[in-house]
Amino acid sequence: MSQTLSPSLARCYGMARVARVWKLSRASVYRSLKETLPNTIARRPGPVGACSDVELAEHIRLAFAPAPAGCDG
Repeated sequence: MSQTLSPSLARCYGMARVARVWKLSRASVYRSLKETLPNTIARRPGPVGACSDVELAEHIRLAFAPAPAGCDG
């Protein structure tokens, strides 16, 4: 935050000044900087699987679907 230029005056402001003007603690200011932007897509952590979540749900439904009548399964 202290390294970022203000858009209106192109000046650098320290974290203490920003927190004081916004009437927030510095921790709250830092937390707001770490939050994801609303236009980003939330993804679960970890590696990508062999298929999407929707496809996986369909595979699970098919695996637990009752067998058709007349099958000796």
